[in-house]
Amino acid sequence: MRGGGSDHSRLANVDANLLQAERLVIRPSSAGQWNSLTDMTDARLLAKHLLWTVRTPAAANQGFNVVNGDVFRWKWMWKRIAGWFGLDAAELDREGVPLQEQLADAAPVWKQIAENYRWQRVT
Repeated sequence: MRGGGSDHSRLANVDANLLQAERLVIRPSSAGQWNSLTDMTDARLLAKHLLWTVRTPAAANQGFNVVNGDVFRWKWMWKRIAGWFGLDAAELDREGVPLQEQLADAAPVWKQIAENYRWQRVT
C-alpha cells in the first residue's frame, strides 16, 4: 500500500503550514486508508490514561491500547479537516499520492516557516 495512516494524520499537524504557504490542494495519499475504517482516541482520554499509568505501580512495564471507539473514514473527513486548515481538498484519484511526493519541493518553504516560528533543529 502506498502511503499510510501516518501520511493522512500528518495533515492535522505542521504539514498544513506548508500546504497553506504553497496554496496546494491536499491529495489523499493512500486508497487503503481512504476507504478503511480508522479509529481515533480523544486526547483528553489519552492524557488521563497516561497519568494513570505513571501513577499506578501495577501498570509498570505493561502495554495498553487506549481508544474510545470512535471510527471514521478519511473519505468522510478529508474535506472537513482540509477546510479547517483553509486548504482545498481533492478526492482520491488512482492509488493516491504520498505526502512526501506532494511536498517534495517544499524545503525552502519549510525552512521559512521554521524561521518564522523560531523552531530549532533537533539532531
